Amino acid sequence: SQEVESLSLRVPQSAKQLADGLYQVISASVPAEKAMYVLEVAAKAASAGLADTFTSVDAITSVLNAYGLAAEEASHVADVMFMTVVKGKTTFPELAQNIGDVVSTAATAGVSFEELSAAISTLTKVGVRTPEAVTAINQALLTFIDPSDEAAELAKQLGIEFSAAALQSKGLVGALNEVYQATGGNIEILSKLFPNIRALKGILGMTRQEMQMYQSDLEAMKNASGAMEQAFQKQAQTGAHAMQIFKNEVSGLLRAIGD
Repeated sequence: SQEVESLSLRVPQSAKQLADGLYQVISASVPAEKAMYVLEVAAKAASAGLADTFTSVDAITSVLNAYGLAAEEASHVADVMFMTVVKGKTTFPELAQNIGDVVSTAATAGVSFEELSAAISTLTKVGVRTPEAVTAINQALLTFIDPSDEAAELAKQLGIEFSAAALQSKGLVGALNEVYQATGGNIEILSKLFPNIRALKGILGMTRQEMQMYQSDLEAMKNASGAMEQAFQKQAQTGAHAMQIFKNEVSGLLRAIGD
């Protein structure tokens, strides 16, 4: 409780919000000795992204658990998420609320979090709403993993390997590049390879402009270090940040008097 009180004086989230977030962190099987670190990262991300700690914790721990990452990677996950917001047309709350719908599929398919985030960034940048982008990517990955008989036969004729093993070995960027090179971006051929309309939307969005946009976003994700902290420091300069810290100080004083 003392650590939560102390954190509320550095991050503009109330002690109750932080306590709820800590409960979520522990529920996500984060080791007890790392729980406060993950909570602080999530609280800063929530404050910088104008979200609540609970939602931020849920998103970050979902990624950590899906990829089997150590708690220390929480800051990197937050950095990549903020770079997705910077490069794409989405918000941190939207991203945090929807990332759980695709991250498990991506991790199982061997697609890195950076590749997944670049895909979300690219699709939202071309006008696809965040929930639809997540669904499109999820369906595209499932098509790679388990294609229809017709799609599998056409892929074979084109020299494309549609399988979980191929996706894991080449990564999403490699698999997409192979598809683009084999089809030349032809929509009719792509629609037969990806008969699911949502999957097709994702593939068309990621392979447009000879994949230059996607590859540029992927490079940004690989160099996302410090993105979240930078956003938090900008938010810390606002009056709203100072006012919430002041409220937290008053609340802490009142609790001490009550004790």
